[in-house]
Amino acid sequence: MLLSEFVRRSTRALTGLYPEAEASGLVAMLVEEVTGFKRYTPVIEPRTVVPGAKEAFLQEAVDRLAAGEPIQYILGYADFCGLRLRVAPGVLIPRPETEMLVAAASAVLSTASPCRSERSAAESRNLLPAAPGASSDAAVISSEGAQPVFSSASPCHSERSAGISPCHSERSAAESRNLLPAARVLDLFTGSGCIAWALAARHPGLQVTGVDISPEALALAASQRDYLASRHQPVPAASAVTFLRADILSDPPSALLPASAPSLSTPVAPAAPAPSVISTKAEGALAVISTKAVGRAEKSPAEEPSAARGFDLITANPPYVPEADRAQMRPNVLEHEPALALFVPDADPLRFYRAIARWAQALLAPGGHGIVEIHEAYGPATAALFAAAGFSDVRILPDFAGRDRFVVFSR
Repeated sequence: MLLSEFVRRSTRALTGLYPEAEASGLVAMLVEEVTGFKRYTPVIEPRTVVPGAKEAFLQEAVDRLAAGEPIQYILGYADFCGLRLRVAPGVLIPRPETEMLVAAASAVLSTASPCRSERSAAESRNLLPAAPGASSDAAVISSEGAQPVFSSASPCHSERSAGISPCHSERSAAESRNLLPAARVLDLFTGSGCIAWALAARHPGLQVTGVDISPEALALAASQRDYLASRHQPVPAASAVTFLRADILSDPPSALLPASAPSLSTPVAPAAPAPSVISTKAEGALAVISTKAVGRAEKSPAEEPSAARGFDLITANPPYVPEADRAQMRPNVLEHEPALALFVPDADPLRFYRAIARWAQALLAPGGHGIVEIHEAYGPATAALFAAAGFSDVRILPDFAGRDRFVVFSR
């Protein structure tokens, strides 16, 4: 079969489910991955033939696409922040918006040195790069209950407007050296581990712990190290990224608690069994997360060992889609991606943000920061929740389309 004919037929088969431009892009992506032919090949070389050995797989893949299966599951990978990561049914596919979360987190880690110095509210608001000429679109809510003020801090609109993915930019050695030594990041609802791996690859020396309740997701997240290595991509040190199973609706496991963690109130949900730690080391040995307090009590947070003082940054992309939104969702998401990672009850859409706030109260180091992805309809409510929990410099940041998409906060 001529490649041009395959492309025409396949695009036509998908246009009932996708807009024509998107259908054409999916077919082009599939053809390039399977055959190596570029999107323009059928135009400049119209007599190009689909390789016989590839034709059956290509046709099967198009049938799966027409049935609504995401192309990332068919190909087995998703591109995220310059990395090609494994994905599989049962684990949420990373979204472009979440790259913005990584960009914001990276700005904090590279520029802020969050636990090494005391920063004023004004300095804290400048940790995230603002878009040139951006409007005042990031609401700041004071934990003291002051009226909202506004900042133009938007994590990566400037990069997007230039056509650059916010996580693809190359960072100099000098920038990497600005990273807080032995900085620790806690990535809640880690899923595929995309945030954890993107931050670890971007910041040598960073220690990231990913937490999820799904064994399936954690197994895939832990496998990313070998997957990256097999494709000659940046691979963080074996000890840099570990994964732990825990129910975030319960209290944080003792393995994560700093020496001076505050006591917690009654858990939102019954306590989960003792969490298991999943290591990304090739030999499969379990990574040990130490909770031993080292150093004298009179040391400042900047001088304390990182495990003793808590985490410098907490990131989270929890389920936040109300059940009522199901009717508006495409079949490729609704029928194939895990509901556990997507939906929350209509009657309690902020349930996971309350849990995140409680974990952050116990685990975030003084001077540390948090960044969470949110539903666009609940920006003010989510920000108010974190402000009421005692966090400072609580802000709402927009996504590419200007919709409320992230809440950031500090301790």
